[in-house]
Amino acid sequence: MKKLLELKSIYAAYEKEEILKNINLTVYDKDFIGIIGPNGGGKTTLIKVILGLLKPKKGDLIFHQPRNIGYLPQFNVKNEKFPITVFEIVLSGLTSKKNIFKKISEKEKKKALELMKEMGIIELKNKVIGDLSGGQKQKAFLCRAIVSDPSILILDEPNTFVDKKFQGEMYNMLKELNKRMAILLITHDIGILPTIIKTIACVNVNLIYHNSNKIGNEELKSYNCPVELIAHGKIPHRVLAEHKGEEND
Repeated sequence: MKKLLELKSIYAAYEKEEILKNINLTVYDKDFIGIIGPNGGGKTTLIKVILGLLKPKKGDLIFHQPRNIGYLPQFNVKNEKFPITVFEIVLSGLTSKKNIFKKISEKEKKKALELMKEMGIIELKNKVIGDLSGGQKQKAFLCRAIVSDPSILILDEPNTFVDKKFQGEMYNMLKELNKRMAILLITHDIGILPTIIKTIACVNVNLIYHNSNKIGNEELKSYNCPVELIAHGKIPHRVLAEHKGEEND
């Protein structure tokens, strides 16, 4: 398989507080990795390192392809009143920090419209983002994240603030997107993982890679990854693992 990204012996810290220690991970083309771990375990810090928002204290971050990453952050309700249309949100995914005044071509606009049609939000293109439901907003920001055809898509808790119906739609979308890009998904909903992801990375200061999409309480304990395990079935229930560590994310 084609390597897209390698993290080799990555250490990361905020000032003197070390958050990640000796992180090793390889992301291959068409990977779908579920990233789990306790709050404060370093999941967000790991994503910041990959996105180039935080420079590692030491270690190597190696891109085997040009760095082109789509990112869908956690939904931020504070930005709801910002006067921007859905179409403008999607088009903003074609600019970069280095070239924020780039002129969008007609070809790129057509591509954005086709993507919005594929995602079922074409009729919302002139709507102000604040007028949409949580699920509609997530579709708009997902379009923004993938309009540049990234080789890697990173999602941070994409089902936050959306209803159960949309969660199912989102996961189906991700299955289709995984046919053309690698995906890293941060989530606490372990119960849904076997239905969509291929492998699992447990992050709790260190990172332990689980080369399977199935994981249980025994594995979580051995990985020192005290997260909430949600069991789905006729009577859904939760198994709460004890967390003795301190939050440091």
